Amino acid sequence: MAVNLSMSGVSILSGTILRFYLVSLNRKLDMGEVIEDLDGVGEMGIEGRKREVEERGLPGIAVERGFRFLV
Repeated sequence: MAVNLSMSGVSILSGTILRFYLVSLNRKLDMGEVIEDLDGVGEMGIEGRKREVEERGLPGIAVERGFRFLV
């Protein structure tokens, strides 16, 4: 029973942390900021930046069309 209780606590804590993280990412997307530590457009150009965004889990076209994480 203790294992079930501790795993439930870990799940609740993880879910709460994930929710706050996704809300902060949505806020950054609303303000037009680049997500996380993506390098500037500079050398890579627009296509390179889109590819970098897609590799980190955000589809470039969806971001341009208003993609938001569901919370």
